[in-house]
This record gives sequence, C-alpha cells and structure tokens, in this order.
Amino acid sequence: MGWKYKEIEDGRRAKALEKYATATHDELIERIVALETTLEPLLFVLGSLDMPPGPRESVYASSKLFPLLSNDDHFLVHKPGENGGSSEELKIPDDQLHKFEYYTQDSLSFKDGTKLDDTFEVISVHQSVMCGYMYCGSITMGDIRKAVGVLEK
Repeated sequence: MGWKYKEIEDGRRAKALEKYATATHDELIERIVALETTLEPLLFVLGSLDMPPGPRESVYASSKLFPLLSNDDHFLVHKPGENGGSSEELKIPDDQLHKFEYYTQDSLSFKDGTKLDDTFEVISVHQSVMCGYMYCGSITMGDIRKAVGVLEK
C-alpha cells in the first residue's frame, strides 16, 4: 500500500498557501531550512538502505524496536565482564528502554548493489483497538527514495 502523495501534496499546498500567504522571503527560507534540517538525519540513515553498486560491502539494518524477548517478556541484556561477560534477563519499563543495550531480533544485511523494491516496508506501525488492531501505515523504500530526492533538489 502506498501513500496518496498527490492528495497529501494538495493538502499541504493549501495549508502552506494559507499559513504563508504574507510571509517574507526570509521567513520562507527559514521554514525550508528547518524542514530540510529535520529531514536530513532521517533520510541520511534510511537512505543508506538504497545500495547502488559501488565501493561499499554491505549495509546492516537493526532496530531496538524488535527486541529479543524471553517467554515472560523480559529483555535479554548483555552484561560486560570477565571472559566476554554474560547475558541477563531484565524487565525494562518502556520509558527506560533507551538506557539498555538489549539484544534484538535477527536483522538483515544487504550486499553492495542490492536494490530493494519501492514496495519494501522498512517499518510498519499498527495500533491496538478494542477487539482488533488498526493499520497506521508504513514507510517503504519508495517513500525514502522520494524524500531523499526532495532533499537532493
């Protein structure tokens, strides 16, 4: 499933025309700079998944969104120590996840020259609702390529 870019573009254009109808040149430039500055780190990282042939060897993708959990939903965490350390299962509150280097599920390694299809879902998000779930959308390689293309203009 792809995003309806034309409809999004039309809606954003209408909002921009209303919001910036009286903006000065400098205000518009500052808005563009703020948008591009915000997008660049995201696109620099995600754009690395697009592997044209070249001198690189591979790109490795992993995410703390996909932890390796025990049967009772404890996180498996590496504890440094003698002989390489050990592993420990911990219950970690959601607001503390950033403080731990827990193991994650297997990830993918893409060889140099790999070309992921535009429909490849980099991440997909769902929400729980009573008696079911709701699909919130996904970010595909096509979305990433489109965003990188906008910044490169």
